[in-house]
Amino acid sequence: MNDAKWGDIKRVIRGEDGPVPMTAIVDSPWMPGYCGINNLDFYAQQNAWFESYVKIHTDFPDITFIPDWWVEYGMAAETSGFGCKMDFYGNNLPLVHHIFPSADETEGLDDLRVPNPRVNGLMPLALSLQRAARPRIEALGETVKMVCTRGPLTIGSYLFGVSEFLTLSMIDPEKTHKLLKLTTTLCKQWLEAQLEAVGTAEAVMVLDDICGMLSPDGYREFAQPYIKDIFTQFPEMIHFFHNDMDTTVCVPFLAGAGVDVFNCTHVHSLSKLRELAGDSVVLMGNLPPMSLANDSPEVVSRLTMDLLTDYEKGNGSRRRLLFSMGGGMPMGAQRAQIDAACDTLKEWNRRSNG
Repeated sequence: MNDAKWGDIKRVIRGEDGPVPMTAIVDSPWMPGYCGINNLDFYAQQNAWFESYVKIHTDFPDITFIPDWWVEYGMAAETSGFGCKMDFYGNNLPLVHHIFPSADETEGLDDLRVPNPRVNGLMPLALSLQRAARPRIEALGETVKMVCTRGPLTIGSYLFGVSEFLTLSMIDPEKTHKLLKLTTTLCKQWLEAQLEAVGTAEAVMVLDDICGMLSPDGYREFAQPYIKDIFTQFPEMIHFFHNDMDTTVCVPFLAGAGVDVFNCTHVHSLSKLRELAGDSVVLMGNLPPMSLANDSPEVVSRLTMDLLTDYEKGNGSRRRLLFSMGGGMPMGAQRAQIDAACDTLKEWNRRSNG
């Protein structure tokens, strides 16, 4: 990301007036297919990964990619540190195999230890790529502004499976907290190791969809303390949080957890999310992601204008919005549809400026 785009992000976070930026979370569900390479090459070949980012920057100069220059292996990086077996494919995301067969079969949980991200699993490979890519990124006039981790509940769900992890939280809260203390510690240490590797980041992002599957009481017990703990570890950083589950269970608690920017689900209106989140949190959304794969450019343009108009009307201003998908860039998103969203946003910004 270049300094101008990062400056626009910080302006929005400060609550200042100005054009609404177009942003997008992009990673391996979309990038290999769009760039015409297979997933294995994207993960394993530094040049393939680097040139993929060069391509999307060239094709979409008006989009601020979040986090940008992201070294990730689907959901495999953090979970690999715990010893999960994983399968890699040329045309799909890695498959992570669970360690624990069920919520009733937790033998070995008491012996589980926090992985060291500098030596365990795939994480040291990611750190090596981050260090190696830094001079090439800076030669383009850009720097890495943000590092990321899958959240503590999401990591836990890959050790058990989603349904079994949620069952564990209901039948054995003590073991659930034990597990979450481990995964939260990994999140903090993983972010710290990446901050050291890239050397230029000013923000951290936590991605955790699983906390959106909890009840309000479950969220307060099993999610809020751990998410807040991660962000509290980095008081000088800007805090991004991604949860695009269809529920709004986490939204009223975002500000209390230290969230600055929230990438939300497209299912609920930005006006509703603003009411629940309060005035301090920047909303990042809220275009239905699959519209970029399934709808015509004309439909995408109408959706974009409707969403922007609704936000300005409900919010009373254009402030504290990063226009984006309500989630990440989906597999199969097409250039014409993405361009339609960008062009419509630019036109709306021009109209709003008179």
